[in-house]
Amino acid sequence: MSFEDGVDRVTKRIRDIAALQLREEFPYMKTASLEKLLDDSVAHLHRDIVRQGPEMQKTLARTSFMSLSPELRNSIYELVLSGQDDMGIDLGEDSKARPSYQPALLRVSRQGHGDASSILYGCNTFKYPIDLWPHRDDDGMNVLAKRLKHSSEHLVQWLQRIGSRSPMVETIELQLWCEYHPNFVLEEILSSGRGPLNSGLTIHQTILQLCGLLGTGVAVEVFKVKATESYGMGREESKDFYEAAGVDGSELFTEEFLGRLKAVNEAKLEETHSQWDI
Repeated sequence: MSFEDGVDRVTKRIRDIAALQLREEFPYMKTASLEKLLDDSVAHLHRDIVRQGPEMQKTLARTSFMSLSPELRNSIYELVLSGQDDMGIDLGEDSKARPSYQPALLRVSRQGHGDASSILYGCNTFKYPIDLWPHRDDDGMNVLAKRLKHSSEHLVQWLQRIGSRSPMVETIELQLWCEYHPNFVLEEILSSGRGPLNSGLTIHQTILQLCGLLGTGVAVEVFKVKATESYGMGREESKDFYEAAGVDGSELFTEEFLGRLKAVNEAKLEETHSQWDI
């Protein structure tokens, strides 16, 4: 929109507001007199604003975004960058992982990128899908643990790229896509990735280690593991993976825990089979 169009729009809006207020305050003023008063006033205002055009252009030329106060810049960053619902991690054409949302605001300047990055990383949930559809090796053994690490490579790459800024990330949602109930999926993952067994790691830490995410400089609390299912027509549902599996993610990964999980799952399978027999 040109400067002239902007002047026309704002003066028309002022005229409309003034007309309503004058008519309310002076209901007995003749319409012709009211219209002339409005026309004369708005014409004078329009003319004076147009005269200010060159001076405003000079001021604009001397003003840059980075000349604003840090407080104002941060407020703008928060308005523009926070609350992005579909903040994923994508692999770009250059084979480098990056957020799916790349606002132009991050490219204002090197300083602007540094300031805005902390807002972008700290005010959004980054969603990363991990495909866990059934896959078995040549021996028929489940290799879900291997798929976890393979499917997480782009996320690990992104965290390595952002380097010292990775601790700024507030929330990363690991969306586990699978067709089986979470408690069976958890058993398959832990059974095929027994390396951390009895090593002092929690269930949550074990999942992160199998993903290659433990030790990336991001706190374990940042990662939220979700069991995600698709119901067609673009509708998805995500729920806490550990809660859906009926376990506490902060419990230690031990032989006793794995045995208990297997026993629970076997009981559920027997119950299901008995229902089928009825």
